[in-house]
Amino acid sequence: MTRLVFQLGILLSLFSCETIDERPMTPAAVPAPESAETAPPSAAAAVQPSPSPKAPEEIGSRRFYVNPKSEAAKAAARLKDTQPREAGWLQQLAAEPTAVWFTAKTTEPEAEASRLAQAVAGSTVYAVAVIQALPKQDCMRYETPGLAPAAYRTWIESLVRGLGETPIYWILEPEALLLTACLKAEALTERWNLIAETILVLKKNPRALVFVDIGYPGWLSVREAVDRLMKAGVMAADGFALNVGQYYATEDCIAYGQEISGRLGGKAFVLDTSRNGKGALSREAWCNPKNRAIGETPQAPTGIKGLEAYLWLKEPGVSDGTCNGGPAAGVWWEARAIELMRNALYPGN
Repeated sequence: MTRLVFQLGILLSLFSCETIDERPMTPAAVPAPESAETAPPSAAAAVQPSPSPKAPEEIGSRRFYVNPKSEAAKAAARLKDTQPREAGWLQQLAAEPTAVWFTAKTTEPEAEASRLAQAVAGSTVYAVAVIQALPKQDCMRYETPGLAPAAYRTWIESLVRGLGETPIYWILEPEALLLTACLKAEALTERWNLIAETILVLKKNPRALVFVDIGYPGWLSVREAVDRLMKAGVMAADGFALNVGQYYATEDCIAYGQEISGRLGGKAFVLDTSRNGKGALSREAWCNPKNRAIGETPQAPTGIKGLEAYLWLKEPGVSDGTCNGGPAAGVWWEARAIELMRNALYPGN
């Protein structure tokens, strides 16, 4: 967040004479990056030559795909002359990478995936994408459509064909392992199996990193989260994802993630920080809660034990649903994006 606020200070000086609070939004309790340690040479190494160890990546060195035609970019251009300050905020949001979502409404998955592959071809950036297409994925909390199992398998195969060997972070089925109360035993087992199968299909791409969503702190105990991840085949994945589209504070998510990771043999996790700069209000206040803020900007590696990446998986400004004045779920909401940015810059508000 420090980088984002610093850049905004430069931009806003062109538009406004207001004084900006440039304090970083990174929570004080977030663990500091670990220093790299070199393991002592083994006796075997002294006898038999081995390849030199790969140097650890520099913190924040990975780059992610930025959609030049995002809703934030369009709004920034539209407001440039009439609301220059807000346009500057939205321009900064548009400069940050956010995930592409493939849902049951993606009727041409191979073509859409191919377009994403072409967008990053010839570069060193990673695509970031979310898959959300299971039947009754959220127990119909917002009447989320899903694909029947056979259609789902075909759809996943199409995504993989379209993407080829594009380097990508896949985030698999937000809330599908969390919201299961509506499923009978047979349907629940089918869900575990579909996710496990999907991991293996996505991993056909040797440059794909796959993370299975397991919700957020305070919903599932660590033990239950581990149990569900294991049933869904997480050991074949690169790890798990937390806080997708939610508001839980970074430090709480890291502590929760590290506990889960420790019980999964050190599996890594990724964290959605697109809207969690002020943390969550309560378990019930999940739908467009007021007075929230964006969190840490996307970064990988992080240097924090277990934490693979900060990512923006839900684009700041996308509505959670028709609550607190919002449009339908999934629709981008300009006023909401501006509010999230304003609260990040002026945290005392």
